Order: sequence, then structure tokens, then C-alpha cells
Amino acid sequence: MNVKKLFDESKKLYGSVFWDDVELALTQDPYPDTDYLDDECFCADAMDKDGNLWYVLWYPKDDADKTDDYASQVEDWDKPDFAAMVDKDYYLYW
Repeated sequence: MNVKKLFDESKKLYGSVFWDDVELALTQDPYPDTDYLDDECFCADAMDKDGNLWYVLWYPKDDADKTDDYASQVEDWDKPDFAAMVDKDYYLYW
């Protein structure tokens, strides 16, 4: 599949965020998880326009009600707390 087409489809389905001026199209809905320090967070995989795989992370607000839906637990879903490229050219081989 064409990387640009996959990026655009993912962006339409799951949205996008920016990290250091790099637009990342989420490739899945964020899901609850824990980080390397065992702190609660939300994570999702994403891709950039070059076909690289990224890991994106958001921390919940300090006063988040864990019984509420996910959407209300993060201050701003458009501003992740962390993102890192985890596999260069990953989506070029799809």
C-alpha cells in the first residue's frame, strides 16, 4: 500500500498529533497502559509521512476519574506527553 494513502487513511480514522514539528497519524485508538516506571498512561502506535512507526504516550490528568471514559482523562489529546520513533521505514513494507 502507498505510504501516503495509509497515512491519510489512518489520520482520518484515528486522528493525528504533532511531536517536534512531525505530524503523526495514529494507527489505533489510544489504550490504557503503564510506562516503564509503572505509571498509568495511554498509548498508541502512529506513523509519520515517511512510513516510520512511532510510539505515542499521554498521561492522565492528576484529578482524572478512572471510572470516566478515556476522553475526559487526558488534558489535551492533541499534545502527547512523549513520542518516539521505534521502527524506521516500518510502513514501507506493507
